[in-house]
Amino acid sequence: MIQSHDEIGPRRIIKPGPGPSWLTYVLVSLFLTGAGGLAWYALAPESLARVYGRWISGPLEIQGLALAVDRQTVELPPNATIEIHPGQKIGIVGLNSNRPLNYDLHLHSPDFEVRSILGGSSATPRALLPDESFEGPRELRLAVREGTRELAVFKIISRYSAFDFVARGDTAKDPADRAAQYRKAYDLDPGSRLIRDKLVAALAEAGRQDLAAEIFEAELAENGPDEESLLKLAELYQTLGQLPRQVETVRRQIELAEKQGRSGAPLKIKLADLFRDGGRPAEAAEIYEALLAEASPEESAQYLGRLVDVYRGSRETAKEIEAVKRLLEITPAGDTLALWAELAALYERSGDAEGRLAAWRSLADSLPAGPNRVNAQRMIGRLLTQARKYDEAAQAYQEALKMDPDNPEIILNAAALAAARNDRGGYRAHLAKLVALKPDNLQHRQELAQAFQDDGQNAQAKAQYLEILKLWPEDDQSRLRLIAFLEKTKDRQALVRQYAELSQRRPQDKVVAYNLGALLFERKDWDRAAEAFKKVLALDPDDLEAREYLLVTYQNKRSHQDILEQAMELYRRNPGRTVYRTLMLNTCENARDWAGFAQVARAVTELEPDSPAGWEFLHKAQTRQNQKTEAARSLVEIARRIPDDEPRKKDKIAAWLRAASALSGVRQDAEARQAYEKVMELDSRNQTAAEALLKLNLKEAQTRGRS
Repeated sequence: MIQSHDEIGPRRIIKPGPGPSWLTYVLVSLFLTGAGGLAWYALAPESLARVYGRWISGPLEIQGLALAVDRQTVELPPNATIEIHPGQKIGIVGLNSNRPLNYDLHLHSPDFEVRSILGGSSATPRALLPDESFEGPRELRLAVREGTRELAVFKIISRYSAFDFVARGDTAKDPADRAAQYRKAYDLDPGSRLIRDKLVAALAEAGRQDLAAEIFEAELAENGPDEESLLKLAELYQTLGQLPRQVETVRRQIELAEKQGRSGAPLKIKLADLFRDGGRPAEAAEIYEALLAEASPEESAQYLGRLVDVYRGSRETAKEIEAVKRLLEITPAGDTLALWAELAALYERSGDAEGRLAAWRSLADSLPAGPNRVNAQRMIGRLLTQARKYDEAAQAYQEALKMDPDNPEIILNAAALAAARNDRGGYRAHLAKLVALKPDNLQHRQELAQAFQDDGQNAQAKAQYLEILKLWPEDDQSRLRLIAFLEKTKDRQALVRQYAELSQRRPQDKVVAYNLGALLFERKDWDRAAEAFKKVLALDPDDLEAREYLLVTYQNKRSHQDILEQAMELYRRNPGRTVYRTLMLNTCENARDWAGFAQVARAVTELEPDSPAGWEFLHKAQTRQNQKTEAARSLVEIARRIPDDEPRKKDKIAAWLRAASALSGVRQDAEARQAYEKVMELDSRNQTAAEALLKLNLKEAQTRGRS
């Protein structure tokens, strides 16, 4: 425990030589004091007292300085040194000399203010100077002066101890600060393991394990091998991830253990683990092989197990297999099950099918009757199936089923074997047994249904699919398989039912809705077909095939307005296909729907603006509706759209004459005149146009005359 500073007491005094005896000092002092006192009281002047003091004492001699250190008086001869702690209180009791009143003498210190420890006052060195002054030895000087002349010197040495720095470290919160204080303590007392351990712990907490390692290395270099230090050093190098240093340290531990007569095997295992984890498996294996050479049977099993781990970690499967085999040789027969299973897995990883099969057979032979042996036989059957040794595989499965006839996994494996042997009856029989054992297993039922389907047993296949959908109506995969099967067997009625169900379950699936519509169309179920195709178009308005289906559906329903709507939509999307406009016009004409006919004609004029056909259709509709003026003007639009080239010149003249005549008939003389003038531009000798213009001129003149 660290002492408090009040209990420490003054340190040793270093004297340059023997001083005056204490009795002489007392007698002389009493004599001089009495004589001086008489002179003082008699004469009073200070100068006389000085003279008297010098005359009675002779040459000045400084005999010592009396110090109080923690209330204990200490006599300090001139040029002597005292060592005290920075926390101890010091005060000056008095200066002893052969001059009774010590006139003209005073104390001076270049290090601190002397008045702070005079006249009954006391102070600690650390109160006189900053704390850091005492981290190393600090010399405080007290000099006796007469005038400017220095007569004697007294020295005080003060410094902190190792335990002071330990105390500072114990209270520091930051690990780095704590380590710095412990380092100072350790430098003062390098032999203290307590201080060393505190320093190492603080360095580790501060993340400076490298510096902690240097401390142990220095100790080991100075003091030789030490078990505890080597152990801690190895741990530090492990934390630092310095594998070479860690390996070197463990080797030093092994050397020390063997030198002390202890077994080095545990440390050699640790060294092997270092090599294994450090990616040096060959060196780890070498250590275990060396240990095996001198090991007992129990130790051999342990070392071989570790050797297996080394080869497994380095993925050296062939070496791992050999190590497991060696382990099997020394393992009691009743304890080999796990090893045989491990060996089988190794053979699987290595791709050695024969070795794997042999391992499983050995495992099966060593197992008692029960689930484990059943599983081993099943694995043997699988391996033989993979090797295409079907007869031996069947025998292995039979052996397994004798022990566990209702084992689903074995039955499934037997089914796979039957399929591989093309034994379709056996395959279906095994699947049927699986379904009976596990009626809630969807996969088994699907596989059985597919087997019936593949073998052409359609009724059984259909029944199985329907049973699946009864149990799992949400199983769209099975429903799609059933649909494919029904399409193949051309069972249209059942197909419609399944597509209708699927369409309800998948309302956003356009293909399902389309296929349902096509099936209903095929069955001439026009209303339901129309609903299906409308659903397709709601999902994809650009599906022209569905729209054409819908158009034909409406034709079959004789739904006049719906026909026009769908045909118009198709025509607008592809004006080049005149079949749609023809369909609309014929539909309207047959129904004598001249308003609708006119609407279609106007659409034609919009979509085919350069074609006279639309205006011809519009003229026909206007004529049927007795819209003679509008019909006449449509003839003008027809004439305008006939090309001006020579081959069509006669047609254009005829069209203008037709338009002019119609305009004259409805008394649109101005427009009729323009039409006849167009004819004259094309044919200046056209008699019909000339006569018509003459009549129009006369009519105009008569009108002016009457006015």
